[in-house]
Amino acid sequence: MNKEFFGIPLKYWIAVILIPILINVLAWIPNPIAIGDSETWVSFFGSYAGGIAAAFIALLIAKSQTDIAIKQLNHEREQLEIKRLEDETKKDKQEKVFADLVLIYLYDEIQSNLEKIDPSTLSAFEERGRDHKLNSTFVFSYKNRFNYDVFNDIKYDIPKYENKIIIDAITPYKVFKILEKHEAVNKMSVETSKFVFDTISDWKKKLENHIS
Repeated sequence: MNKEFFGIPLKYWIAVILIPILINVLAWIPNPIAIGDSETWVSFFGSYAGGIAAAFIALLIAKSQTDIAIKQLNHEREQLEIKRLEDETKKDKQEKVFADLVLIYLYDEIQSNLEKIDPSTLSAFEERGRDHKLNSTFVFSYKNRFNYDVFNDIKYDIPKYENKIIIDAITPYKVFKILEKHEAVNKMSVETSKFVFDTISDWKKKLENHIS
């Protein structure tokens, strides 16, 4: 068994106890196994025992300091873990509040902007997105027609969160910017037209489900 006392294995304590006994036996000089007189042996083993005792004291002090350092380190780790969990909980609450804000106010703004896009324009984007040839240029103008008030209020907070609801809400605003930049469907690329049509269609369905 590897028993310990004060953090030191039992066998070392036994060694320390046996040294004085051994000194006492060898002090009976002369004897067949001892070379030198009694004073020589007593002096040698006394110094030897003193060195061992000093080493054990140093070991006890070092182990005590190590134990204190380990306990302090574990305590600091526990405190850091508690703080991390508290920060995550706080962030989750903030993210939920922000997501609710998006659902209530930003969705209303997106809905209002989507209603400004007439069905004929949307159909033109659909045809262009399928790489179909349009009979006309299909000119449109949406400059300064979309509202960005709510989006501008919260756009700098959006990157702070990883919530899908929040991140997805950016997409329709990309479409609004595209529509403000262009004035003719047939002058837009097939990929851009498809992106515009798919985004508008998806968000119309999403908002219908959200309202219902």
